[in-house]
Amino acid sequence: MSLIPGKLYMCEDYFLMLYPDHVSAVTRPSVRLRTLAQSAIRAHLEADYWTKKFGKLVSYLNQNSMFLVLSVRGEYVEVLVGDKKSWIVNEDFLEIKEINNV
Repeated sequence: MSLIPGKLYMCEDYFLMLYPDHVSAVTRPSVRLRTLAQSAIRAHLEADYWTKKFGKLVSYLNQNSMFLVLSVRGEYVEVLVGDKKSWIVNEDFLEIKEINNV
């Protein structure tokens, strides 16, 4: 799905990794996030691993949590979650839904 800056979205089925910057999002290995599906423990472990690997805080977005798209660079998407800017990777298999009524 093509995401549009200025719109709100959510992902119901997967935890999304929140990378601190575009460089971190791009340099992460191409690992399908399916391993994070419906598992907060796995998401926490992945975020902790990448935090140590990059030396920068990597976190994750819970399922059904809203985020605002700020910009899109191919599959790399800058988002606003609460008051924090982060980057996600919009993988083909993700079912990210636009939120129309907030």
